[in-house]
Order: sequence, then C-alpha cells, then structure tokens
Amino acid sequence: MLTLGVFGINNDGVNTAVNVLILFLLVIWAALIFWTYADARRRIDDPILVACATAASLFPFVGSIVYAIVRPPEFLDEVYLRNLEIQAAEERLRQLEGGAATNGTESGARLAEIESELERERARRLELEYAMSSSRRPRRTAGATSELPASERPPGY
Repeated sequence: MLTLGVFGINNDGVNTAVNVLILFLLVIWAALIFWTYADARRRIDDPILVACATAASLFPFVGSIVYAIVRPPEFLDEVYLRNLEIQAAEERLRQLEGGAATNGTESGARLAEIESELERERARRLELEYAMSSSRRPRRTAGATSELPASERPPGY
C-alpha cells in the first residue's frame, strides 16, 4: 500500500517521526490557546478583549508570545483587593481628618463595611492559596533536611 509522506518523505521511520513531531506541535499549540484563554479571563475584565486575546493565540505560537508580552501585569483579584485596601485607608484618613466635623456614624459604618469586605476577600484568598498548596507536594526550603529531629529519623535517611 502506498502511503503519502509528509514533505515527500518516503522512509517509514522518518515519516513516523515527522508525524509524531507535528502531532506534538499541534498539542502544544492547543495548550497555548487554552492557557491564553484561561490567563486572559483572570487578568482582563472585558469579555471582548478576552476573545481578542484568544483569537490572537490562534496564530501558531506567535499570538501567545505577543499576549504574554502585552498582558496586564496583575490579576483581577489583586486589583480588587488593592482597591479595597485603598478605600479603607482613605476612609480611615477621612475619619482622622474630619473628626467631629463630619457625621461620624455614617463614616464609621462605611469603614466597617469596607474592612469587613476586605477581611472576607483576604480570607477567600488565603483559602484558595491553601487549597492550591495542599494539592501540590510541599516545597522544601533551603537548608531544611526534614521535619523530624535527627534522633527520630529512620536509619539511612
């Protein structure tokens, strides 16, 4: 049976190697498209820009590289948390500067609301970080040999 070779290659072994390489490159390309989409959703608020970033990654390899260069530096969660911290700091400053001149109960209620939302967001982030770190193997710090004292380690450890 006559099989068509990629790039006119007639040797079966070389043809198979080229086919495997092409399949590998296609899988990497599909993974880059998915990575670009997932990363854009975490960094970009506008769905049209997410679609544009994903469409750009359809250009093999170049689109994902360009996206990696021009993508926003922060995740949306980080921006939201930073804005909450800024609002809480501004409200604290208004309370300190205004004192008795402004309505203290309204300002205090607003500050309590912002701080409770800030604490909820921080707790949610800690919970996500813990969930992600528990699903991976724990990292060892430099110089750490074991969590067990030397007397309790098994022989040869």
